[in-house]
Amino acid sequence: MRSTPPPIAAPWAPPVALVLLALMAALGWTDRFQQSERLVWSVVGAAGLSAVLVIAGWMALARRGQSPTITWMVRREHWVQACLHTSIFVYWSTEWPQVGEYALLIVSQLLFVHAFDAGFSYLRGEPWRLGFGRFPIILSTNLFMWFQDDVYFLQYAMVAVGVLGKAWLVWDRDGVRRHIFNPSAFSLSVTSLMLIVTGTTDWTHGPAISNTLGRPEFIYLWIFGCGLVVQGLFRVTLVTLCAGFSIWALGSLYFASTGVYFFLTSEIPIAVFLGLHLLVTDPSTSPKSDLGRGLFGALYGASVVALFALLDAFGQPTFYDKMLCVPVLNLSVRWIDRLAARLETAIPERLALPPARANATYMTVWIAFFGALYATGTFAPDHPSRDSRFWETACQEERLGACGHLDLLLSVECENGQGIACAKLGAFVYRGVGMPSDTERGAALVARGCDLGFQEACRRLSEFRPTSPASD
Repeated sequence: MRSTPPPIAAPWAPPVALVLLALMAALGWTDRFQQSERLVWSVVGAAGLSAVLVIAGWMALARRGQSPTITWMVRREHWVQACLHTSIFVYWSTEWPQVGEYALLIVSQLLFVHAFDAGFSYLRGEPWRLGFGRFPIILSTNLFMWFQDDVYFLQYAMVAVGVLGKAWLVWDRDGVRRHIFNPSAFSLSVTSLMLIVTGTTDWTHGPAISNTLGRPEFIYLWIFGCGLVVQGLFRVTLVTLCAGFSIWALGSLYFASTGVYFFLTSEIPIAVFLGLHLLVTDPSTSPKSDLGRGLFGALYGASVVALFALLDAFGQPTFYDKMLCVPVLNLSVRWIDRLAARLETAIPERLALPPARANATYMTVWIAFFGALYATGTFAPDHPSRDSRFWETACQEERLGACGHLDLLLSVECENGQGIACAKLGAFVYRGVGMPSDTERGAALVARGCDLGFQEACRRLSEFRPTSPASD
């Protein structure tokens, strides 16, 4: 266990934190922030409140007779993860330009989180930890959720929740005080619950993130390669391997019993694939043994599948599936550690592998498993689960859940300007094929298909007229 470096006297630290906040507020006058007056108020307001916290922390130190201190925490896992996260943003931006336009907002969060952490640390009489530790928290969070410009103050609140959760929610593991929850997963989960309860998912870009992350042609290979770096350096391969196998196996069983795919766009959706590589693999909040990590990963995969089904059944956005279960799993790690220790006693000592050799073995298995899935088209852009024709046939045959998936897939295609998708969905909705009939919505969708240039919709538009309810 690495020890924390001793604190260093730094009377300049609070002024530096205030300078960071001044730079953050100054971003409000850039073109990106000027697109929304509320966005400007969000960044300036968050900077102002954090400045109050920094000054309060500074004054609290003075009352105690303490001087400001810092601790340098430059750890490999932090800067490596930050580089990998950044590479994903860069590749993603090649197919979704909004990612590049969002870069300044991420910069504002990085400035905010460092200054907020300074004020909070000094208020508690602790040193300000400087290094790369906050970078993966911010970047990981933003790979899964952004708030709309008009309510962007909630993005800063979400970041603050992650910092507070890491500082306050701690426990003893192996004689060391550690944070219980993965910080980014904790803040994402708390925020997700809030959005579900209040029905305000439309305040975020969450669904768009899940839909656009898969646009780059080789994104699965890209994330897989990033994951190999993490697995090779930090020996968390079994988390990813068992999570991926669990999701694939449960999905295969579902397909065998129903004839339809469990997920809409892939047997392992891209956002879930990202989650099992760079969200749930935090070594500090996962089990310590290989067997424990395998159990942890398998439980994550099963939890994602269960949450997807539960959210879908209650008509909630399903993109929350890969986030909500992580804090619960973090809470279970001590129990998993104890269970793994008992199970390991049954494994003959001659079968045990040295840690480095064991991880290399697990990585080989994961590479082979992923390679087999990739070679058979599981992650291909033309996978049948992405083809509306597959879901049309399945819906007409009344296979389980097929019509709901068809509705969602055609709705996304229609929103993306595909007139044929609008017309097809309109016909299904108008006639009530596999779903309740809604003549008004069906007619409007067919008309939109015509407006988008699908001539067949224009020729048949007269067949679709909204039916007014009979008057009393």
